[in-house]
Amino acid sequence: MIKGPLLAWWARAKIGGGVLGWRGRCDARGKAQLRKEAEAALRAVMAAEQRLLDLVALAAALMHARGAGAAGALLSEAQELLDTVDALRHTCAAALRVAMRSVRVKAEVLQPEAEAARGNAVGIDLEALRVAVDAAQTAGIDTELIAAGAALLVGEET
Repeated sequence: MIKGPLLAWWARAKIGGGVLGWRGRCDARGKAQLRKEAEAALRAVMAAEQRLLDLVALAAALMHARGAGAAGALLSEAQELLDTVDALRHTCAAALRVAMRSVRVKAEVLQPEAEAARGNAVGIDLEALRVAVDAAQTAGIDTELIAAGAALLVGEET
């Protein structure tokens, strides 16, 4: 009694190419290949040096990998990298803008006859600006903002 339905199932499975069938195995193979390619693309984008990391490309690769069903650990690592670098770049850009404003304000407020005080007050601000420019270059923020900060630094040092 049990043999009849079992043999019928076995025959259907053999004719269809197995339990999944030929089409099911091809779909599974295609999805696995898509997942592998998406994971490889995500790893390639993540491997870039921090200052060269393209956040738009990383976000796109992350979305593609999520859609392809990539490994959860890789997805969380990529999301953490995206969030960290984005926050770092925003912080560095804000610090550079503040340092640039500080140097400009100090230079405008000080009187020409107070050259000795100017050297000390602006010297501290120039060091903060120098550090902010270096951090911004390392983080890879907008090159125009870095160039403006570097130009202000050179202008104030001379």
